[in-house]
Amino acid sequence: MSTAPVPSPQKRPNTVAWVFGTIGGLLVILVGFGLIAGFFVIRNFRVQDNGKEVQIHIPGADLKVNKTGAADVDLPVYPGASVGNAGDGGGGVDVQFARPGGDPVGFSVAKYMTDDSLDKIEAWYRDHLGAEFQLKGPGGSFELPRLHHIELEHGDLAFVRGTARADRLVVLAPRFSHVEIVLLRAGAPVAQ
Repeated sequence: MSTAPVPSPQKRPNTVAWVFGTIGGLLVILVGFGLIAGFFVIRNFRVQDNGKEVQIHIPGADLKVNKTGAADVDLPVYPGASVGNAGDGGGGVDVQFARPGGDPVGFSVAKYMTDDSLDKIEAWYRDHLGAEFQLKGPGGSFELPRLHHIELEHGDLAFVRGTARADRLVVLAPRFSHVEIVLLRAGAPVAQ
């Protein structure tokens, strides 16, 4: 009597092990590239601070931040308005981002305060900004090419001009004892 040979069990590929092994290998490669890129950025990262301006240099880009009492936003400042206190978000800041060989972009903003009436300030800006600026408000919202969706608080007014080069905005915000004036420019910097 002969017994039939018992076939040896066939080895089935372990699909789950292959999937986890592949994912693990890719993860190790990704972490390796991340560490190399991080080392490159950190090695070439420079910060310069001269008291008025901070410049950050990384491979492929430069960031410059100026904090001033009156940022150059290419908008007229209401006569007699005082620069807001830094603790109240007053003063001004100019932020510029540039890639080597590319055009810089950024924004400039300055905040002022005055005790004059909202009607008087609105009339002054209406006379000094020109017809290309549109009056928005009081309150509500609107869209601009660079700043996108802007919400005004109840009672706030805004003179707005959006162009291919830059968005410019003057916000008049009545407060209890004064009116805040915010001047903002986003886009290409003002030519010096």
